[in-house]
Amino acid sequence: MNTALNTASLPTRLSHLLDYPSHQTSELVQDTLIYLKDKHPDMVELFEPFAQTVAAMSISELQEAYTRVFDFSQETALEIGWHLYGEDYSRGAFLAKMREALSTHGVPEAGELPDHMTTMLLLLEKQDPESNEALVETVMQPALSKILDGLVKKESPYLALMTTIQQALKLYALGALESGGGRF
Repeated sequence: MNTALNTASLPTRLSHLLDYPSHQTSELVQDTLIYLKDKHPDMVELFEPFAQTVAAMSISELQEAYTRVFDFSQETALEIGWHLYGEDYSRGAFLAKMREALSTHGVPEAGELPDHMTTMLLLLEKQDPESNEALVETVMQPALSKILDGLVKKESPYLALMTTIQQALKLYALGALESGGGRF
């Protein structure tokens, strides 16, 4: 496993778990489970079903599930702006604003649109708490609620991971988790 992930925060770990599955995914899941047991034991019960699913699936099965759920379905796409604005022109302004925020804080887009959940989680590591509070409460949580609704309908193996992310964001919004060098 990448040594940088051994010391990674919760948002970084969750972001990498939302990347397209690779041969490192199983190890990252187990490492995250250990991290949660140590730092956030209240989230273990939410995350364990995802860990069990990853352990039971081959990498190709996991890749197929990921593609089916996140790439081929607008209802569960990981582009936050899509869930907030759809095809409205407002999404373009939102994408421009997110691209600027990512650039300002040195967060790479990594081949995804700037409103992708993976980059938004990484942005939480870099922004100030006030900006993060607004991002979580007015952007990420509303979109994540829509994604979760779609995952429930699809009986997706990613439901437990997204539920863990939702809980982490809720705790962050309540001030129970910090980012940017804090406890998050």
